[in-house]
Order: sequence, then structure tokens, then C-alpha cells
Amino acid sequence: DNPVALDLFDLPRKELTGTVLSAAVVCRRKNTLGLVEAVARVRAEGVEARLRLAGAITEPDYGEQVRERIRRLGLTGSVQLLGRLTSAEVRQELAGASVFALVSLEENSPMGVEEAMAVGVPVVTSNRCGMPYLVRHGETGFLVDPLEPADVANHLGALLRSANLRQAMGARCRLTARDRFHPE
Repeated sequence: DNPVALDLFDLPRKELTGTVLSAAVVCRRKNTLGLVEAVARVRAEGVEARLRLAGAITEPDYGEQVRERIRRLGLTGSVQLLGRLTSAEVRQELAGASVFALVSLEENSPMGVEEAMAVGVPVVTSNRCGMPYLVRHGETGFLVDPLEPADVANHLGALLRSANLRQAMGARCRLTARDRFHPE
């Protein structure tokens, strides 16, 4: 576990319903294309979903594939590539997020997941590497197969359809984060 900044634990939430935030560089390892595909599936089911991708594009060819997939899937108005953000901008994004998503193919102990939990944002993340040690499936978020966009979409959709589920998981996220990620 990594300690997260103190101010995240008391950050006021101003949820923008339907907002999925992913704060990670755009690259193959982070599986950005898989997340874009999942959001397209959620929207095809009639669920309000906007994806905000906060992070630099570190693999230009992959970044172009992501842009092309967004265009091809008709998501131009629903998926935003925000680029690299300052810490203050990330906090603002976290305050408004309905769900934090990170469907990486490999990670150790991602700060983005820990920070989202400290803010009280439920998480949808990969069921591999370090993520299962951070998120309790069905309690603080969902663990999904990052290679199965349908699995990712199913769990994103469940959270986006239910404010009660988001609030309950968000509250558990904050408690878990205080216990595990608080600097003290």
C-alpha cells in the first residue's frame, strides 16, 4: 500500500452522474482501448456514460488507435482525452467522478485506485496483479477481466445505473482507504 495525500480524504464530492474517470497514461499496458470498448457497450445499453481519460499519450501509435476507435464507435462527444493533469486538476476530476476505472494488463499498487478510494469513488479495475489487493470485489468496487470488454461494461453499467450502489461502495472505499492508505 502507498500513502495518499491527506486532503483527498476530505475532498467534497460533486458527482457528475455518468462520469467514468481513468487517470493513467494512454498506452497498451493500461488497456485504454479495452476501456473505450467497454464504455461503448454501456452506452449501447442506454446507460449515460462519459469517459474522461486523464493522462499523457506515451505511445503515439496507440494513442492514434484510441482516437480512431473513439471516432469509429461514435464516442467523440462522450470520451475526452484530457492529457496530463496537475494534482489539483486530478482532484477536481475525482470529485466529479461516478466511477474510477483502471483496466490495466499489469500494475503493482496503482495510486489512482488508492486516491479514488480515499475520495469515496467506487472502482472498476483489473482482477490481476496488484489490483485485487486494493479493491474488495462487490464491496469497494468490482474486479474485472481486462481482456473482456463485456465484463468491464457489465460492472461499469451496474455502478452507473445505481446511485445507491455507488454511494454504498463509495462509503466503504473511504473507510478502507482511511485504514490502509492514510499517511498516519
